[in-house]
Amino acid sequence: MAERDIAPPGSRIKVVRHASVGEIRLTSTSMLVSGAPETRVVVYTPCDEESRDHVRRVRTLHDPLIGCPPHAKPLSVMRAEQAAAKETVPAAARAPEVETAPAAERAAGSCAESSDPASL
Repeated sequence: MAERDIAPPGSRIKVVRHASVGEIRLTSTSMLVSGAPETRVVVYTPCDEESRDHVRRVRTLHDPLIGCPPHAKPLSVMRAEQAAAKETVPAAARAPEVETAPAAERAAGSCAESSDPASL
């Protein structure tokens, strides 16, 4: 393979080890956005019925575990820790607030992908 070769477009299999429901196998399909070559949309769909069931369960969890399985904490605990941390940092030193997706939409994740709970 030449130094500048890239993988052809197409589907890939992604495995997420979710602390609340277990392993979820997803097919990722990446699509370019017309007029913005540096932008793409990635769609994840369950590979099998077991993964489909796990995704359904994640969407209905009231207080999902966030993070990789060995280090996971309930979302409510993480939010309390973040609120406590904000109280100890002067407002002028804080980063601007960023709106994030609802917890159920970002609850799947693993250590390898991200350790930031807001990005899960």
